[in-house]
Amino acid sequence: MNTGTIAFEDPVTNDAEVLDAAGNQFDAVIMLSAEAGPVFPTSLKLLPGETTAGYVVFQVPTTTTIATVKFTMDSGYGLDSGRWTVK
Repeated sequence: MNTGTIAFEDPVTNDAEVLDAAGNQFDAVIMLSAEAGPVFPTSLKLLPGETTAGYVVFQVPTTTTIATVKFTMDSGYGLDSGRWTVK
């Protein structure tokens, strides 16, 4: 949900990445569809108060175990970011 007062516009696939336990980084890939459900559009625009949901897809080796999900706004260069530990 855009809780701000201006429109949020950013390519979500540029904002998201996953890391394995060794710190190797894997960027999101652009997908038009996914079996799991709707994917985020290549360019997301949310007006104040609007909400959306979708999947971000990553291509990682089958032997890789994801340890962290990271999301940094402004194509990865923003000051606002979130990190989630995967268990």
